Amino acid sequence: MTKSFISVVLAAALTITGFSAVPARADAEDIAKILLGLGLIAGIAAAVDNDNDHVTTPRPTRPRTGHPRPRHNNRVTLPERCLRTYYTDRGQRQGFANRCLRRHAPRVNLPARCEREWHTDRGWRTAYGLRCMRNQGFRVSRR
Repeated sequence: MTKSFISVVLAAALTITGFSAVPARADAEDIAKILLGLGLIAGIAAAVDNDNDHVTTPRPTRPRTGHPRPRHNNRVTLPERCLRTYYTDRGQRQGFANRCLRRHAPRVNLPARCEREWHTDRGWRTAYGLRCMRNQGFRVSRR
């Protein structure tokens, strides 16, 4: 498409220059202008032609930031009996009770980033947020 567009523009430019009202007279300055114009047109056509042949190289990948994605082939199952609903002044929160997990899943390494403290009508409660634990690769047993 670009080659045909450039050829149409070039043909139109050469045609329009032929309809000059002044009789043909070319001195050294006019010839220099013509050669300069043709050189510019050839340079633009070559640049467009090279751009069409451009081979994309893959960009280097950047290291991922944020939370690491869980590995789903080695998910840890947490006991459902430790899942609690906490009623806070900001609504309901679901999480795993800290002491219950320490008793019923003692060998599980719990992520510190999921530990939450919520103020309930019974005081401050420490728990592990359900959504955060699922995002870290944990799941709830269905017993």
